[in-house]
Amino acid sequence: MQNVSKKYPQIKAYQLKKGTTLFRFTTYLGVDPLTGKEKIVTRSKFKTVKQAELAIDKLKFEFSNGLNPANMLKTFNDAYVKWDALYKASGIVMSTYSKTEGYIKNHILPFFGDKKLSKITVAMCEQFALELSKKLKYFHHIVNYASDVMEMAIRHGDIHSNPFKIAKIPKETAHQKSDNYIDITDFKKLLSVLPNYDLMIQCLLRLLMFTGLRKGESIVLTWSDVDFDKKELLVHSAYSYSKHNNGNNVGLTKGKLDRTILLDSNTLELY
Repeated sequence: MQNVSKKYPQIKAYQLKKGTTLFRFTTYLGVDPLTGKEKIVTRSKFKTVKQAELAIDKLKFEFSNGLNPANMLKTFNDAYVKWDALYKASGIVMSTYSKTEGYIKNHILPFFGDKKLSKITVAMCEQFALELSKKLKYFHHIVNYASDVMEMAIRHGDIHSNPFKIAKIPKETAHQKSDNYIDITDFKKLLSVLPNYDLMIQCLLRLLMFTGLRKGESIVLTWSDVDFDKKELLVHSAYSYSKHNNGNNVGLTKGKLDRTILLDSNTLELY
């Protein structure tokens, strides 16, 4: 078959049954840095040689700039669907998953959802972070979720770089540590008024006060978790509500490890 292009000899002419002449090519783009394999593409149905030459120019430019031609049509939402399935299956507590899902659907997808992965720029990432900073006091975790979706897209070969990695993200307000505990004076006051309450309330409050149990951990305790002889309490599970739990709201503790807590004699006597 005769060469028809001095610039790209791989462009060849071919004829349809009706006698119409069209042009096609098979060209080498380079080695994919993600797979280590050579990238070779074939295109056809060009009406002119010039159209075929421009197509090769575009393919080479896109590939050299980290854009995988086969994935040019994939959107951020396409990547998020895959990321979400992996995240949900990672063993994350479903109550935490519900919070993350809210961050993504309320903030990330409205901004990036329909954008092509290959077209998301550093400027877009910076604009996204800036808009978040104007609405939320703490927003870096949301930016990190968006970046993590892009990282997964890299691992799956959809894009070659993550613009979030070089984007300039506004600083967020320093986290304020709150004193979410009572001091010894208030502790003693509460302890002194416990006898005024119903026995069940006394038991629960004293247990929480002297063990530091989380509310979700205390809800699922049973008598078999208490060893009266050793004065010990076994904590092995916790209640955690989420619409994704399918009614099974009892799971592992926050640290995912069983632990044993010593109980004082006065607490045990209430039981």
